[in-house]
Amino acid sequence: MTIDDRLPKYTKVKQVLMDDIHAGKYPVGGLIPSEAALMQQFGISRFTVRQALAELVNEGWLRREQGRGTFICPDPGAAKASTRKTIALLSPAISTYIFPEIVLGIDEIAQKAGYQVILAHSKNSFRQEARALTRLKENGVRGVIVEPTKSALANPNLELFQSLLEDGIPLVFLDCRLAGIHAPAILLNDEEGGYLATKYLLDLGHKRIGMVYKKVHQPAVNRFQGYKRALSEAGIEIEPQLIRSFSEAEYSMPVGYLHTKELLDLGPQRPSAIFYYNDETAVDGYRAIWEAGLVVPNDLSVVGFDNSNLGQLQPIRLTSLTHPKQEAGRLAAQLLLRQIEQSEASDNERNTYNFQPELIIRGSCRAVTGAAELEVRRVEA
Repeated sequence: MTIDDRLPKYTKVKQVLMDDIHAGKYPVGGLIPSEAALMQQFGISRFTVRQALAELVNEGWLRREQGRGTFICPDPGAAKASTRKTIALLSPAISTYIFPEIVLGIDEIAQKAGYQVILAHSKNSFRQEARALTRLKENGVRGVIVEPTKSALANPNLELFQSLLEDGIPLVFLDCRLAGIHAPAILLNDEEGGYLATKYLLDLGHKRIGMVYKKVHQPAVNRFQGYKRALSEAGIEIEPQLIRSFSEAEYSMPVGYLHTKELLDLGPQRPSAIFYYNDETAVDGYRAIWEAGLVVPNDLSVVGFDNSNLGQLQPIRLTSLTHPKQEAGRLAAQLLLRQIEQSEASDNERNTYNFQPELIIRGSCRAVTGAAELEVRRVEA
């Protein structure tokens, strides 16, 4: 059979398959022809076949079984009714930090378009991420917003991500993108944020500036690069003993607390200021500072990142860098739904947003004694 070039090819294939299902050509619960057989039957590419099959799965006509094939649903058109207009958010961490605000932004846009949002949790594990991606694909979600797990490391799930795209299930990345996977992204200029934080502390006269960051998280690594750039521009040699990095947050006590204690234990060589890669870690660090008998900011200046409610609720409100949160969620959902409704891949570069962070100055930093007095703008947000 040939395909009418005046219609989208995958739409024509989809209609022919639906007609064959109605006519009883394939038994209920039985297998449909393989992708290779359909490619030969219709004279089309594998990508076009997968687009047609993905829509039929999403609409409840077909169901996939990993490693077995694609089957006719027992009640065609009724199965998976709840997932026909469903998108997913896959994240390495589901917490009360900034995650709820991102979800609110996504859900706001999804609800207006008649979609529901489901949450999938990779638990900072590549294996869990693979399981979640497979489950989402089999459950017929229409698209996925993804914050990759351990994003600073090589990801072993690239083929799975690519298979979603080939099956007509679009992706949008949050915070960072995966090399080789062509999908839009909502990014933050994290390196610039790290630079602004460190430059601010340098301008206050601090020379010994510590940093605590998560080395398997690409945004945190980028923030560390900004930290190093600011020190380099100031002609200050980077001291490894002032830097604390970690892989996972699975310790007996919060990592911000533990690494701050290590920095304070340096005695006379301790930092006079610490830049934390996020507010959550900074707040954990507050406890170690107070337990050491020190006061923020009189004895130690502190800067966080993400401008979270958590940082603003502290007795000494935290100076921090902004993160778009709800706006990022809204934009991610808009990009994803645009791809779904247009049934075509989104241009990777044109539809990438890169937010610029802003330093919000509060009460957690002060100038070093003897440093030139600086005129700084305090923002009470």
